[in-house]
Amino acid sequence: MAAPKGMSIGTLNGAFVLNKDISDPMDPIFIIQGIPYPVRKITQIATIRLEKVVKPLDPSTKSDVAAPATTSSPPQQPVTDPEHPAPLQLTMTFIMSQLGPFGTGPLRAVGLAADRVETRALDGSEYTTSEPVIGPSRGRWWLTTPAGIAQDPQLDAFHREGRWADGAQVLRMSIRSTRDKDKGAWAAEHAWGFEEVGGGEGSDVRYVARMKAFREVKGKKEEAHARLVYDYVGAPGSG
Repeated sequence: MAAPKGMSIGTLNGAFVLNKDISDPMDPIFIIQGIPYPVRKITQIATIRLEKVVKPLDPSTKSDVAAPATTSSPPQQPVTDPEHPAPLQLTMTFIMSQLGPFGTGPLRAVGLAADRVETRALDGSEYTTSEPVIGPSRGRWWLTTPAGIAQDPQLDAFHREGRWADGAQVLRMSIRSTRDKDKGAWAAEHAWGFEEVGGGEGSDVRYVARMKAFREVKGKKEEAHARLVYDYVGAPGSG
């Protein structure tokens, strides 16, 4: 289903389900991130749902959401929604269901949960985290514009070809594995926003992620891209 008219990243409040029929396969990106085959297979079978809510950043929880930048250069100047002059935060709930005959077994075997919740500041400040399988990483999330995407040196033609909706904001995510190179270090650059999907009279606006993941193995760079298209299914918590 198309996103409601007027929905924006800066005022995001909705639930979305991955439309695998019109999305690229995630497997090449998962391979670069070192995700094992049983887990990759489950994601191919499962229904993947994201619930996302953006609201002004609560200063009392900022230290728990994101730490000050320390080890990497700052991103381009973040763009905030004029309706919310205070910094924003995004809470994302990731839910996998209909996992196939093995259920959550392969996930639990590597310490993963079928559901997880993540809250991050959208001000470009750096956070650090560690997750099963993926390992330790640091990252930044911030808001930008299609013009910012076009000028971002960390992105490439795959990100820039997005047909972002008029006046759209785009959520940038930049993530770096902090593993040693010889232990599978990787990096990822994401652009999330509302994009025109389809052509002509059949086109509509969907929630879309454009992802790039890359790593270096024995001096050779490996890279993968994926465009993920999501159907809007209602408010967070709706059936």
